[in-house]
Amino acid sequence: MKKIISIFLISLIFNGCATLPSKNIPNIYNENNDNGLIIGAITFDKKAKKIYNSYSFYYSKVEVKEYDDPKKNKIKINPEQTYWMQFKPDFFDNDKAVYYFSIDREDGDYEFYAISLFENGVSFSQSQVIRITIPFSIKKGKVNYIGEIYLNKDNKLEFSNKSDRDLVKLNQLYPTLKIEK
Repeated sequence: MKKIISIFLISLIFNGCATLPSKNIPNIYNENNDNGLIIGAITFDKKAKKIYNSYSFYYSKVEVKEYDDPKKNKIKINPEQTYWMQFKPDFFDNDKAVYYFSIDREDGDYEFYAISLFENGVSFSQSQVIRITIPFSIKKGKVNYIGEIYLNKDNKLEFSNKSDRDLVKLNQLYPTLKIEK
């Protein structure tokens, strides 16, 4: 019994921390950089039927015949998991939990191609993969806003331009970063 309690407590310590992909957004970006940067929002419905332990959004360069390294080319969000699952985003927009992210890569055309949803409990774990296609371009030396990827309460994906909301907020958070539409 002590062993089970110890494993449970260790699990809480490692899983209790929510991850914010916005911590990787730089405060400045040099326009002479060989790479480019995109910034966007990933949002979740607070009223979702289920909040998963982990969400991973995978992307790759389009011209690559096989997907780029999925360990490196993903955005991972782990909601807080101390006692129960709850979103700890950058902010809430009504019923949406909003997480900002950035991708710093070489110039070219890319796409988000899959979302992985992972769930675990005391005696089970499961994951599911949702295939998607969301194209985006990265431009050398530029910082561009790409939009919002929204996973609704039924795990249906919507992609839209929320620049009216996001550019105002991003300019407050990163006032020295010149973000273009």
